[in-house]
Amino acid sequence: MRDNMADTTKEELINDCRYVASKIERFRDKDLVYCAEEDVFFHKDRTNYPDEAEYDGEDDGLYGYIQNNVYDVRLTTDLEGALYGCLLQVAGGGPDIRIDTVKQEVTGYWGLDECHITISPEICKLIDDEIEEMRGNY
Repeated sequence: MRDNMADTTKEELINDCRYVASKIERFRDKDLVYCAEEDVFFHKDRTNYPDEAEYDGEDDGLYGYIQNNVYDVRLTTDLEGALYGCLLQVAGGGPDIRIDTVKQEVTGYWGLDECHITISPEICKLIDDEIEEMRGNY
């Protein structure tokens, strides 16, 4: 029974990390808009949104995703303060899932299980640029 539970937990961790990776990769698609309130993507040419009263057609973009899904941000900088990369925590406690723009991966940990899903350099650059802009606003 324990082996089955461990496999299930590992599979859940892998699925969760893949979900995070696939979701953030969607920000590269310029034909999609992101609604942070609903946490969904819409095709920008589509006119029949599921709930027009809830969605105003604005693109909250990566900023909205970070504001609504990230619990903690850790920055890696050089001595002059230039951003080298960041680590964004999107889940904690069980599992612990982070987006790591330095290693270019989504990493997940749950008990003794761990998972590493590669993400594109392009999305890492977009995340770093968004974090850099947010950092400049404080």
